[in-house]
Amino acid sequence: MTINHISDIKNSGLSRTIALVEQIMGGTQYTNSLDGIGRLLNDLTASHPFVRYSMAGNFQVYRGRIHEDDHFYLNISELSYRKPEDTKGYGRCHSPGQSVFYSSNNRDTVFSELTPEMGNYVTIVTANPKEKKELYLMQIGAIDDARRYGLSFTDLSLSDSDKEIKKIFDKLNSSSPQDKEDSLKTIFLDAFMADMFMSPASKQRDYKVTAVLSSIICSRFSPEMGGLIYPSVAHRGGFNYAFNSEQFDQKMEICKCEKFELTRYLGFGIYERKLVAKSDEIKGDGEISWIETR
Repeated sequence: MTINHISDIKNSGLSRTIALVEQIMGGTQYTNSLDGIGRLLNDLTASHPFVRYSMAGNFQVYRGRIHEDDHFYLNISELSYRKPEDTKGYGRCHSPGQSVFYSSNNRDTVFSELTPEMGNYVTIVTANPKEKKELYLMQIGAIDDARRYGLSFTDLSLSDSDKEIKKIFDKLNSSSPQDKEDSLKTIFLDAFMADMFMSPASKQRDYKVTAVLSSIICSRFSPEMGGLIYPSVAHRGGFNYAFNSEQFDQKMEICKCEKFELTRYLGFGIYERKLVAKSDEIKGDGEISWIETR
């Protein structure tokens, strides 16, 4: 994946940004209405430089379903996103009535997100971009990733967005107090958003902020944007993807299915599993042609 775009950076003040973030984290996310939370988040992120990725080529995503018995899914529709009418509650990146294709950057992240038990079976589908189709996703926390893990700033082939991110950190050493404050504001806000997406959720209300923020970002960069990339809650270093279902259907396709049996869990996100069946052929009507491997 190559970062190929970053929106223009504007500034609205570090102190004000901190005050709004503290208001949200201090309980507003639970006591305020969805419209009220939306107004706060829209105001808070209006000038934030979100990073956009162009997904093409060998880019792949993985989506899993856990089941206790030795069941075979027969059609990819059983393993894809839920229909809008079946989406009753809030999720990490959706509100009731919204259809989203959730997936991860690798199989290990899928297993950590699903948390299967010994003897469970997990079916994983692999999806990739359709030929000659370009899909754009916005990343939550790209600047925070650079702060925590670094970027290869000595590389002469840096993308334009990498260079823009580098400028944000360079401003921390500027002789201009305003440049320093602007940089801190951007870094702080990006860290807050990444943290909200990484926070575990046990109740519907815990999804309010991320669901509303997802809607704001997708609307703001519509129609070319297909969805979001955000950090995994369950798997350190992993990423999850939330695709707009219409964009997914237009520009992505499920190309492979695998069925695993969980044989041992070692902890720390390390799952030992055995491949029991696979399918490299998906028929036009979505029928899965399974080949057992056990």
